Amino acid sequence: PVGDIDIVLSMYSPNGTYTAAQQRPVIYQMMEGQRAYLGDLDTTDRYDVYVYLGEQNPDSPTGYGALEHQTSTVVVLPEAIPEEALTDAMVDVVAHEFFHIVTPLSVHSEDVHYFDYNQPTFSKHLWMYEGLTEYFASHFQVYEGLQSREDFYAKIAGKIDDAAGYDDTMSFTEMSQNILEEPYATNYANVYEKGALIGMVFDIILREQSGGERSLIGFMKELSGRYGKDRPFEDDAIIGEITAMTYPEVGAFLRTHVEGGTPIDYNQYFAKVGLELGDTEIPTTFFFRDQQVPFIDANPGTGALFVLPGELNSTMKSMGLQAGDIIRSVNGTAYTLANAGELIGPSFQWTPETAITMVIERDGETMEMSGVVGTPVVLERQLHEIEGATAEQRALRDAWLGR
Repeated sequence: PVGDIDIVLSMYSPNGTYTAAQQRPVIYQMMEGQRAYLGDLDTTDRYDVYVYLGEQNPDSPTGYGALEHQTSTVVVLPEAIPEEALTDAMVDVVAHEFFHIVTPLSVHSEDVHYFDYNQPTFSKHLWMYEGLTEYFASHFQVYEGLQSREDFYAKIAGKIDDAAGYDDTMSFTEMSQNILEEPYATNYANVYEKGALIGMVFDIILREQSGGERSLIGFMKELSGRYGKDRPFEDDAIIGEITAMTYPEVGAFLRTHVEGGTPIDYNQYFAKVGLELGDTEIPTTFFFRDQQVPFIDANPGTGALFVLPGELNSTMKSMGLQAGDIIRSVNGTAYTLANAGELIGPSFQWTPETAITMVIERDGETMEMSGVVGTPVVLERQLHEIEGATAEQRALRDAWLGR
């Protein structure tokens, strides 16, 4: 039991790699944190978590994620997942699904309440159902002391980077209402990125305007008290109601950045809590971003080495390398998958003065590129605390993230 809710964890691991008993302490600690974060919320007296760990064969479920039902969630993960990664996934994924007891279980529109499977219509408020839920699943961890502030900052910076890959000028309410159609459908996953960031800004505004006395999770409980699982809200009226229950600044934000398509200036809101988002130079080696993430890979069929998609380090960029380039030779020696270790191993000992001449193939054309290793770096978006933040900024930060 967690508070007044019985949590039932069931796990299927076909080869007995993991058991529910092994994961019980993780889920219990997480649920205790969620109970403290949520407080009293009369939704269900039992919640079931079903975890299916799939084998790597064509007959086993594939993918990664979960599907929430009213009072349960089904999670699918690969059985081969490392234990630490499984623990992280259980916290992030199950916490997200459990927070759906707030919305849409307790707070939802008529489109959700009276859903017609034959002629479905869709609510405008995925920013609430999925965005706020994703935000709560991350925020409760730092607020309840289950995660460090630095890890939370990194997660938020990652969501800002991920959200940049979607249309940042698209109205969220318009996207939500037309989510099965293009160009909206391909932007759906942004509900977990920018949607969560909308929740973050909403929370900061609430805490600022109330002097740290109100929070987003507290407000959603207020909204649940007004509506609840048996009374839906009107889609077109809810933002006006939210504004009336909170502050004009909340309404202006939602109208401009949720109904409207104006991109959010996150630093405007981070400044209120003494944070700053900026690019930081992260040192790399020539072929690896860090010990595990390479800039190159090999084609298992042909054995050819090639440059991976994504951001390259500064030296690779200065030499003119591009994603997809096939590496034929380096400093006069031909390399393939068969002898790649003879290239990669010594590359960790290259100095900034080491000269490099590479023969690459691009779109069927052979090219030669030269340069020196230098000091390769990548730019990484990081969220960090401002030195010399005011007492007011620090107080609001503590109200937001917990002391």
